[in-house]
Amino acid sequence: FVAESPFSQWNDARGGYSLQEEPVRLLNGFSGTGDRTKPKFYPGVWSECSASCGPGVRSRTVECVAFQGITSNVIKLPDYECEGESKPVLFQPCQTQMCPPGPGEVPGEVSDPENSVKLAYGKAKGNYRWDYGEWGPCSASCLGGKQKSVLKCIDSSRKTSVPWSYCDAKQRPIDLWRECNQEPCPPTWEVGSMGECSHPCGGGIRTRKVRCIRQMSKTGGAESTLILPDAQCPGQKPLDQEPCGL
Repeated sequence: FVAESPFSQWNDARGGYSLQEEPVRLLNGFSGTGDRTKPKFYPGVWSECSASCGPGVRSRTVECVAFQGITSNVIKLPDYECEGESKPVLFQPCQTQMCPPGPGEVPGEVSDPENSVKLAYGKAKGNYRWDYGEWGPCSASCLGGKQKSVLKCIDSSRKTSVPWSYCDAKQRPIDLWRECNQEPCPPTWEVGSMGECSHPCGGGIRTRKVRCIRQMSKTGGAESTLILPDAQCPGQKPLDQEPCGL
């Protein structure tokens, strides 16, 4: 199953999502909010349940977006731009129907479906159940990455982790992911390539562009990168020229 983005048709020419290309459903979340250019979270549609029977998980994407006042395009922003807004949940327990029990198995039950995505996947194969553990490392240090929860097979009586072979493979839940490290990247030096030598036959100089920048988003537009004073970057500024043609 795949979580559908609420804004799936990006328009490179305009640098945004055109309202004319989106269903009316996408505009309803902004109606009656006053300033439509104020960033807010907008959820996509829920995916199908990860399990055809028994407990599963469904997911959706949630974007921080705003309207451009002049072009009426919908612009996707980093999550920190929606500060103060409550971000909708990305995962939700689901169960379309109970699974028929196999030999020696007890049908699974959804544990606290309203408040937690950590489901108890039944006492399949005796007293063992699937559960989510701690979160793994984030795939990016800034500008948004993904991290996966460690899936475990739990011995319910001893409340300890055991090898996966103890749990029922048919009841294994999907991998659980979440967003992480959504903040902008710290200031860093952007160093260009050296240009041609001013005097190839001796006593020349070649130069390059060196500037202090901060990456604010992944959109790639001019507004996604801030040019900062050199003093805000760490360490000594790399040289922007060197002798050549000696």
